[in-house]
Amino acid sequence: MPSRATAGSGVDALLPARHRGSDDPTTVKLARIEPLTHALGPGARVVGWVQGCALACEGCVVPESHATGGEPWPVDELAARILALPGDRDGLTLSGGEPMLQAPALLQLVRRLRAERPTWTFMSYTGYLRSVLERRGSEGQRALLGELDLLVDGPFVARRAEGTTLWRGSSNQRIHALTPAGRRALQGYDLDRPGITEYVLDDGALRWTGIPPAGFRTAETEVPRERALTWTQVRATSGKRVRREPDHRAATASPDHDHEEQG
Repeated sequence: MPSRATAGSGVDALLPARHRGSDDPTTVKLARIEPLTHALGPGARVVGWVQGCALACEGCVVPESHATGGEPWPVDELAARILALPGDRDGLTLSGGEPMLQAPALLQLVRRLRAERPTWTFMSYTGYLRSVLERRGSEGQRALLGELDLLVDGPFVARRAEGTTLWRGSSNQRIHALTPAGRRALQGYDLDRPGITEYVLDDGALRWTGIPPAGFRTAETEVPRERALTWTQVRATSGKRVRREPDHRAATASPDHDHEEQG
């Protein structure tokens, strides 16, 4: 793990404080949690969107997640909530907002869940480059990187959002398999296939999860409700649902497929 920088040492300086985020290891500030999806990572996953982002990428499809705030969840209670879900999930995906701004608390959450769900993989999105976090991230950010199996890094770039690829909002973003478990989880996936958007009707409200096409927020209100499944149907079908792209697995994909190059 890279050593922390000191002034005048010739080592990269730490990120500015606003990009290092909270030092609180006890509480996660959530924007939303989705108990079951196939749209944001391999297999059936729980997704947690944290609240707060210092990057505020232009054209972001969840701009409401940029401001500070969110629903505070003690790590113990959030872990218990996730562990109470049916056991057919394959992992947890962290999104936002910017997960790296709540790294100490998310680190504790991942560790507690891994202790109870050792077969799960843990994946996170971040608008920061992996290389920047490794060189200039806080101790908590680098520790969280060390606990993840999969990372999608890089800011959302609206002009590169046409023809989005699996699990990524714009083509500059890269998927990194950080562990052998992460590489195994990617086996059989064609990572160059289009992204997936899923729609669910829950108590009459339509919500979406995944990687929407460009201009999605403009057309969001035009999504026909007959395209969505109810939450009851989602549970009954173990999440194999709703307006998905054609099967995004491909027998030719390698388990070591890791998009490391930077665009």
